Amino acid sequence: MTQTATREGIGPISATATESLRPAGFVMLGGVLLMVIGAGLYFSTGADLWESLQAREMAAWLTSAADNTATLYANLAFWIAGSVMLGVGGALATHRVDNPAGRGARFLFGLGPALSVPAFIAMASIVRLSETADASAQIADTVGFVGARLDDLATVILVAIAPVLLVVSARNDWVPRWLRLFGYVAGVAGLLSLVTIFTGYSALSSLIIPIGLGWTVSAGVVAVRAS
Repeated sequence: MTQTATREGIGPISATATESLRPAGFVMLGGVLLMVIGAGLYFSTGADLWESLQAREMAAWLTSAADNTATLYANLAFWIAGSVMLGVGGALATHRVDNPAGRGARFLFGLGPALSVPAFIAMASIVRLSETADASAQIADTVGFVGARLDDLATVILVAIAPVLLVVSARNDWVPRWLRLFGYVAGVAGLLSLVTIFTGYSALSSLIIPIGLGWTVSAGVVAVRAS
């Protein structure tokens, strides 16, 4: 039977606290790598969906996407796999704690990919639309908006909100103080990004990407070394 203990009032911590975090760390790092590769493919096309939505220039985006369909499909495939790995890695990192914050983090690490995968499929659908002779910019704008906003929300959940809960839940287990503070910074960046989701793309909304992925890399390294 699993035994639990309580540390500094944050709730029960599993007696399996010696369980290796190495798989979680490697999966998180692998997820970041796939996301970065996907981003490289995305920016190499010059077809920036977010900027085109902001400028209401989806007709131009469709033209650009039509010339880069294979690259965009590959980009989205990497992002789908990467987001799933980020969710799985984050969930694995919560297995050594059994408290409300840990359970909340585990739920959010599952919710993130559940939102991001449909978002990327929506984006793939407008890439496919770009291949047709009578592609509708209005349809692309609507579907693209849904996909981009779902992805923005999933990003905030995966690399901002869930990390805050994770560092709180494991603060007396494997998370050092500096990583906890880094998680709080990611949380603040996520809130700023969340505010701009429907008000338009801005520098604030893009802060979450380097900060959130930076935290994920740091957490992955700490998890591997803590094992």
